[in-house]
Amino acid sequence: MQNFLNLFIQPLETNLLYLGNYDPVWVVFSILSTVLAAYAVLHISLHISHVETSAARWFQVFGAGLCMGVGIWLAHFINIQALSLPGISADNSGIGLAATVSGMLASILAINGIARRAPTNIQLVAAGFLLAASISVMHYSGMEILHLKVVMLYDRASCKTIFKMSRADI
Repeated sequence: MQNFLNLFIQPLETNLLYLGNYDPVWVVFSILSTVLAAYAVLHISLHISHVETSAARWFQVFGAGLCMGVGIWLAHFINIQALSLPGISADNSGIGLAATVSGMLASILAINGIARRAPTNIQLVAAGFLLAASISVMHYSGMEILHLKVVMLYDRASCKTIFKMSRADI
């Protein structure tokens, strides 16, 4: 138990750490874009339940889901841009696009579930779980694009996490 507590009590040696910085302008931009996307989705969702035709309703559900999916992606992408951390490279694969599309599809399904005249508690909870799942999928898929050029090791003797350059970068 004492070794486990040392992990939290003793700081790591500073020469083994990568120190990252956040650009406050990007962080503020991320917060504003997320709030605006959420406001747009809530505003559209309030009007969906009053639409007369099913085609117009699906058009608005699609628009709100698209806005929410792009908002989730935008928050993630801007926050990655805000963080300056040495040893990170990004891959331009289709993973980011797949993550964005999955976020949009889950958002469309969630908004379709809540955009009713009187949604039940089960529908609201299911939509909340679906949105949480889409945010999680978006986050972990987006993080898969990034490649850390370090190997993270845990030293049991000293109870410290050590970051070393990978052999491919030496």
